[in-house]
Amino acid sequence: MQLRPTLDRAWYGLGLVLIRDGRLEEAVEALKQNIKLQPFSPYGYYQLGMTYHHLGRSEEAAKVVEQLAGFEPKFTATLKRDIERSPPRREVRP
Repeated sequence: MQLRPTLDRAWYGLGLVLIRDGRLEEAVEALKQNIKLQPFSPYGYYQLGMTYHHLGRSEEAAKVVEQLAGFEPKFTATLKRDIERSPPRREVRP
C-alpha cells in the first residue's frame, strides 16, 4: 500500500480515530492538515472546533467558529450549539 499524504479524507479519518482514542492533541494536528488540504471542509472545521473545545482551548475553538462562518452557516450554528451544550474534557492517553 502506498501512502498518500495529500489525501484530505485520510487526514480527516485519522483525526476521527485519534478523537475516538482520546488523543486530542494529535487529532488537532490531523484535522489542521485536513483543512489545509481541503480549506472548505465543514466537517473538518466542525471536528477541529469541538476538539479545541474539549481541550479547553476556547479561544482557538472560537476562531474555528469564525472561520467556518465565512462559508458554511448551518455547520456554524451546529458547532456553536454543540460547544454550548457539551462540557470540555481533557485528553486521555492509553
